[in-house]
Amino acid sequence: MQDNRPVPKWFSGSLAAYGRLGIHELRNALYPESNVAQGHSEYGMWAAPTPGQVQQAQEKDGVAPDAHKANEVPPHSILGERMRDAERSAEFRERESRERDFERE
Repeated sequence: MQDNRPVPKWFSGSLAAYGRLGIHELRNALYPESNVAQGHSEYGMWAAPTPGQVQQAQEKDGVAPDAHKANEVPPHSILGERMRDAERSAEFRERESRERDFERE
């Protein structure tokens, strides 16, 4: 008779998650100038739900998975602001030059 129980993955328990997080924190302490993201969360830590668990809870509550994204404010873009300022100043200069040309005539 065949046993249908799933085989647990290696290093997938809470203790392994704490170990992985410790290694990430040690790397961040030794190499602070690294380009690796500093804020790190490990799946499998006690009381930290995985993305699949979060999605299941949202589906059970009747919340669409991306419902929170509709309420988000778009990120502030300095480049977009500068582009709008440049366009406004170009329009202003063009309008002034047309007025000067009109006054000369």
